[in-house]
Amino acid sequence: MEKIYKDFVDLKKRASIEDEYHKKDADIEDKITEIDEKIKKIKKQIEFEKERSMQIIEEIINSYTNLEIKVDNLSEAWNSRKYDSIKRELDILLEERRSAQALYDKYNTESNKTVYRINAELGRLKAWLSDWSNNIINKAHERLEAIEQSFISKWNSIIDGYNIAKNKIYEAGIDHLKLKEAVEFLEKIYKDFVDLKKRASIEDEYHKKDADIEDKITEIDEKIKKIKKQIEFEKERSMQIIEEIINSYTNLEIKVDNLSEAWNSRKYDSIKRELDILLEERRSAQALYDKYNTESNKTVYRINAELGRLKAWLSDWSNNIINKAHERLEAIEQSFISKWNSIIDGYNIAKNKIYEAGIDHLKLKEAVEFLEKIYKDFVDLKKRASIEDEYHKKDADIEGKIAEIDGWIQAIKNLI
Repeated sequence: MEKIYKDFVDLKKRASIEDEYHKKDADIEDKITEIDEKIKKIKKQIEFEKERSMQIIEEIINSYTNLEIKVDNLSEAWNSRKYDSIKRELDILLEERRSAQALYDKYNTESNKTVYRINAELGRLKAWLSDWSNNIINKAHERLEAIEQSFISKWNSIIDGYNIAKNKIYEAGIDHLKLKEAVEFLEKIYKDFVDLKKRASIEDEYHKKDADIEDKITEIDEKIKKIKKQIEFEKERSMQIIEEIINSYTNLEIKVDNLSEAWNSRKYDSIKRELDILLEERRSAQALYDKYNTESNKTVYRINAELGRLKAWLSDWSNNIINKAHERLEAIEQSFISKWNSIIDGYNIAKNKIYEAGIDHLKLKEAVEFLEKIYKDFVDLKKRASIEDEYHKKDADIEGKIAEIDGWIQAIKNLI
């Protein structure tokens, strides 16, 4: 009896899984915090690059404004003798404008390629998530089938031992009526044992699924790093293109300054029309930029809103897991204590009735050993089965999380 009580105390110490869930929840919270910090850094970097782009475009606009002022100031100092030379210079300016247009077309093409690559990357990520989910299901079926076959073999061996012990008890000449309650208790233990066997068979598969979850988190982290590198690469290319545009218009301003002494008043109207066309094109380009900037701001706002919703969902999901795990563990503990006390009482009653019947100790030795073996297996299965319900719930939350991530990816894809 003291041995059974000692085993029960040891079981109480080892059966609790609350600390393990606290540790896993802390790890999940750390992962969420780390992802949130990375998102904040990327957001700050995007805002910084946006401010730099606005500053550069503002400088370009100021440069054009100064150029327009200089042209107006030169309207009274044109010289007819240099008209042909000025016309050639104007042709050069028009050629440079065409070069700038070609440069813009090149940048637009590269931008479209970047969008295509991002969409392809999102498609691969979605396919990977689908393959990962299917692989988990297939391996779970294979693992459960192997566990079931192994358990059937072991259970048949236990049943044989049970029948042998039962036959030896009856062969010892024990009165059937005096052992009735002991046999009923033994059959109750057998029934509980069968029930726990069914529940304990999936423990190993859930441990494996936890490892797969950690691999998935690592895979997502690697993809975030890859996207960040791609953003850095596109940022450098954009800065290079903007620098080329600035250099081109700086040369344009220098050439206009050099022409200040050779303008012809009689040809002013013709060249002024040419310049008006250039200025109108500049205003169109500015309007196009304003439209693009407005759309960009809307896109950033939608992305921020989507990220905010994702962050809130992750926080609620983590808190819900912790609270319900505590509630479930407390209920399991209370149920286990009540059931265990009932089993101990029944065990003591059966044991006392056996010894009160005046049975020789040596004749019942094998029966007692079998009963202790059943008790040991019962304790082991009880320990393994106690986490089944929590894993079922956790598995449902994982499936919900995968669906939520898929929706988030689709939303970002639509924004792009």
